[in-house]
Amino acid sequence: MIEEKKDAWLMRFYALMGEACEVVNKFYPDNHAKYLTHLRIVRVESEQSNEHVLPKKAFFSPEQGIIPPQNVYFVKPTVYSAGRSESQKEYATKFLEYIGVRLFNTRSIIELRLVDYDNMNDCNIKSHCRDIVEFIKYWKETADVKLFMDHCFLLGESISGDQSLYMPKGLCMDLPFESTGLKELMSVHQKYAMWSGYKEKLNKSKFTEFTEFLRNIGVMYRLEVSPSCILYNKLFNDLEIRDSRRTKNCIYDDYSIENLESYLQIQSISVSKLIWEALIRAGKQMSKAQYRPNMKYQIREFDSQLVCLLKDYAWIPDKSGAFHKAYDMTKDDLHADFPYDDHNGLLTAIGFGERAKKLSEEYVSKNHEAKKWALNLLMRHKKWPN
Repeated sequence: MIEEKKDAWLMRFYALMGEACEVVNKFYPDNHAKYLTHLRIVRVESEQSNEHVLPKKAFFSPEQGIIPPQNVYFVKPTVYSAGRSESQKEYATKFLEYIGVRLFNTRSIIELRLVDYDNMNDCNIKSHCRDIVEFIKYWKETADVKLFMDHCFLLGESISGDQSLYMPKGLCMDLPFESTGLKELMSVHQKYAMWSGYKEKLNKSKFTEFTEFLRNIGVMYRLEVSPSCILYNKLFNDLEIRDSRRTKNCIYDDYSIENLESYLQIQSISVSKLIWEALIRAGKQMSKAQYRPNMKYQIREFDSQLVCLLKDYAWIPDKSGAFHKAYDMTKDDLHADFPYDDHNGLLTAIGFGERAKKLSEEYVSKNHEAKKWALNLLMRHKKWPN
């Protein structure tokens, strides 16, 4: 049993494992030591004799100037940094790093606090807001957003006003943070609204910083065009090659806005504005879907789900607030909150203004001139009776 072994023996064991990991990783760079992370094999400093914990629970000694909180486990120095052999110390340390032991630093303090929130059903508002200020400070210093994304530390509220702690990806922003219109769409996107009480509890500058922090860690504040499953594209079902064998060289790219059809059915100016802004921000490539089951076939290109849906629905408001399909709209008829911007070609892709274009005087004139040219050509080549 590992509990019965002396520190020197355990250090040799760690070093041998570290050396083995180095050799194996040269040929199979997959960090095979990760398969040991569920074992309590890390000996930590303890008043008891030889206590062992999971690697993720243990830390190397804290950086200078860092004061650790209570109940933090530190690896016993005599199992990785004692003795004369520098190579043994190096390999022992590497093994502990491979299985998940980390240096205790400012990030560790923040992470432990976030883990505390994961185990809370409720929180003290005063201490919670102090934590929020510390989280913002750390984010501003490091730009580390990944640390916060998977922890339930933000207060959200339901439509009825009930409060609870959520991950950033489970929340949306609206007033008093910024006017987005997302709160009225909670039944569609299935996210709770950020707790409005933060505005009263944080001073003006901190609240501004907090709003930017929320944007960066994944709280929803706008709609985004993103990759989508091509199987839901109505044009995909018309492809004769859709049932062909798919290989690793398969291409099946498509784009849409999550829950787009549900948003389009609402017919609200605020919702349409969210969609319009997402369309303007989207990349040019998002107008098209691409499919190829394998290298045997050419890439088939057709309208993305985004384009198909935005063509089909009457969702663009005119100056009076009435909704129209893109085909039937013109720049001059657009609602004041909908600036025309076709830099990415997506408004053209959804057929914006096509009806007016076909009926324009320029179109009629060109069509008339074309007919005259054709008639003159015919008269020059045909012998007419006297």
